[in-house]
Amino acid sequence: APNGLDGNRSECSVIGCGEIEPLFNHRNGSILKVGDLALLNGSKGKVIRASDDESDDIRYVQISADMHNMDPYFMGGFSSPYGPMNVVSVATAIRLENGDLNRELVVSDCGVPLPISYRDNTESKFWDSYGNVWSDNYEVMADLTKCIHCDECAADSNCPMGAHPSTIADVGLCLSCGSCIGNCEGGVFSGSLGRICVDGEIVPVSIRLSSRKKAEELCEILKQRIRDGGWYD
Repeated sequence: APNGLDGNRSECSVIGCGEIEPLFNHRNGSILKVGDLALLNGSKGKVIRASDDESDDIRYVQISADMHNMDPYFMGGFSSPYGPMNVVSVATAIRLENGDLNRELVVSDCGVPLPISYRDNTESKFWDSYGNVWSDNYEVMADLTKCIHCDECAADSNCPMGAHPSTIADVGLCLSCGSCIGNCEGGVFSGSLGRICVDGEIVPVSIRLSSRKKAEELCEILKQRIRDGGWYD
């Protein structure tokens, strides 16, 4: 969030979409290869580079696509104390060519490892699972009748996407990150963001930097394009 996180394991932020995360399914270069097709922010593109070693601490993929065909709904900028973060959405189609691969892709959120690191150190010292973050609680709910009309809306001023949650004026910008839940004094916003376990301590998630809802919407768009034909042309 723009004001940053409190320390002493009082809260945490989470990034990643769990079981539908393409990079998690990218095992030892067996899934994503140079030349494979992908949707980048709704625009058809191709993989131009991908990590090929499952021992890499950071898996990555680079995709080239026509910016003119991208949908702003799936992209944006996320304000943080350390500078802006680009928000992009990627969907890929995975060919189920053998039984071993099929079994790997059946994994649920509970089986997807979630690396945990401190904000001043990228090294992952603890692990949990995405099952504690994503459990059918993808969206933040709003009840504007609870608004107490503060002189300055803390939910608005601290929204990292600039979505003005107090008026729900820019729904397309909203990532359901949950920042508004903790910043609204009137309790207008609600949602279960999950929690993680760090060395035996339960730490609540106060902000999610990925939108599972938008990720699944992009998956549905890709699935429909494949069914309509022409995706692999």
